[in-house]
Amino acid sequence: MHKFIKDYDEFWDFYIDSVKKDIGDKFLVLDFEGISRKIPLMTTEEMNTINSLIRDVAQVSKKIQLIYDPQATTFYSKFNTKSKKYEIAYPTFTKYMMFWEPAMKFAFRHELGHIIRGDCTQNMGAFHNVWNNNTCMDIRINGVLDREGMMATMSCLYYSKINPQTQKPWELLVPEQQFPKIDLEWEDDVRYIPPWTTISDFWKRAEEDANRQKPKPPKPPTGPKYQVGDYVMIDKETSENNGEFGKVVDIDDEGEYVIEKVSREEGLAVIEGLKQQNQMMLSTGVELLGIYQEDELLPLQPEKQAGDPEPGQDPDGDGKDGEGEGEGEGEGEGEGEGEGEGEGEGEGEGEGEGKGKGEGEGKAGQTKSDIEKKEDLLDRLKNGRVAGNNKGKTYKEGDDVAGEDNNKTENKDPKEGEEPKSQEKTKTEKEKSREQELDEKIAEEQLKHNINRSIDNFEKIKSEHKEQLTAGELNSIDTAINELNELN
Repeated sequence: MHKFIKDYDEFWDFYIDSVKKDIGDKFLVLDFEGISRKIPLMTTEEMNTINSLIRDVAQVSKKIQLIYDPQATTFYSKFNTKSKKYEIAYPTFTKYMMFWEPAMKFAFRHELGHIIRGDCTQNMGAFHNVWNNNTCMDIRINGVLDREGMMATMSCLYYSKINPQTQKPWELLVPEQQFPKIDLEWEDDVRYIPPWTTISDFWKRAEEDANRQKPKPPKPPTGPKYQVGDYVMIDKETSENNGEFGKVVDIDDEGEYVIEKVSREEGLAVIEGLKQQNQMMLSTGVELLGIYQEDELLPLQPEKQAGDPEPGQDPDGDGKDGEGEGEGEGEGEGEGEGEGEGEGEGEGEGEGEGKGKGEGEGKAGQTKSDIEKKEDLLDRLKNGRVAGNNKGKTYKEGDDVAGEDNNKTENKDPKEGEEPKSQEKTKTEKEKSREQELDEKIAEEQLKHNINRSIDNFEKIKSEHKEQLTAGELNSIDTAINELNELN
């Protein structure tokens, strides 16, 4: 039986100690995304427990598919046009976070908010900046959610209770903290939250002001990533020296690095800034760890640090537009919808036009290629677009996690003597009513999405394939568009 930890300090000690134990000294040199991807896979049992908690604690409907994504660094939601289902995905660190109830409630109710408000089917390509618009959607959703759970989720996401850049608690994507930055009115006694598009307009103006005052970034350095004398850590799972501290002593003709071993104490001293790299003395008993490629080494300082959200600045520090994974928490949505639209529609159109050319006449004087083009267009109408291309293997409910035997942890039931919290408790009438209400909202949003997508596809067919359609077929499409608009 799953048991929540009741004291936050006790939970945090358990959480951070579990992460450090699982990845060792790499915790000291990786950024938060690197840490998230180095944590060993959760077990099937842990995944099943988490899925049960999400249904019970966050009241997420069974109509929404739950996904465990080992490559994710945050939580995200999307609409999967292949399965025709909404999905909420979670990262590996959830196997530790699941022992703090406020964080579990916040993280998954936040993603549920994206689904209910239609964010997952919003075409982000129509707006000026995908990441910024996800941020504004987050602010709107977080306005009504619990701040304690939000702060705990942020701390788990970044593996720190404070922002290392400011040494202060994390800023939150909430109206009372973000609206003053962008000159958007906020009154605590009224607590009115405008639509995300309004927030985005103000955010864009603040972003433009910030960018005008921001100096141009320096050009990235050229040449090898590491220089002779740089301290590194071996990051090669198949090497017996994986996780060892070392120092670059040579770069061979192929651009690979010759690494000399240094003591753990010396490596920790560099990390803590107690010594300057160029003043370090080579060990008297030289031991080489081997020759490694660039992607098999880690610098002893993370290449990017998490930061508080600011207009014109990606807090993840990578500067990518629309690829950030939450996120703040909304990261996956921009990526899934944006990439999916381009790839799904581009591939469908290309394949359809490439088939059947020169294979004879079809019925009613049309060539076979014309007929096949129309079949392809119908497939596009039925299938919509491919959304949410994942970066690796994911696991849905009912799956077994591959390779889990090597990843079992001793983190189950961290607090002995506590009464178990049953996952089979009977739902109250209020909970049943809320679940039914959420199901209805999801169904309504999905219907609206399907109608708008059908209208868009009919319009594209008219504009892009007019020459293949007869007058009668064009009239039929116009009739269908009018009928769909009446339903909308």
